[in-house]
Parts: sequence; structure tokens; C-alpha cells
Amino acid sequence: MFNVSKVNILLISMLLFACYFACKYRQDEKLAVMRANKAEEKYEKYLQDNNEVKK
Repeated sequence: MFNVSKVNILLISMLLFACYFACKYRQDEKLAVMRANKAEEKYEKYLQDNNEVKK
């Protein structure tokens, strides 16, 4: 049916491999940003609570 050479299979495999790692990196980056935002919110709440105690 299709005449698929080894080079075409290799190129397609490399493309899929690159797409997989690009998506994985993007998800890891989103997760890191979410964790940083959460930590920042906790720190701001800590500062507010600390200032209330000082009053």
C-alpha cells in the first residue's frame, strides 16, 4: 500500500519524540508556576497574620 522507507520512519519517530518532550516540559513549567504562586500566597498570608499579631 504505502512505500515507507526506514528514513521516513526514523524522521516520524524523532518528531513524535520531540513533541512528547516539548509537551512534558510545558506541563512541568505550568506546575512550577502554580507551586510558586501558591508559595507566594502563603507567604503573603503569613506576613498579614504576623502584622495583625504585632498590633
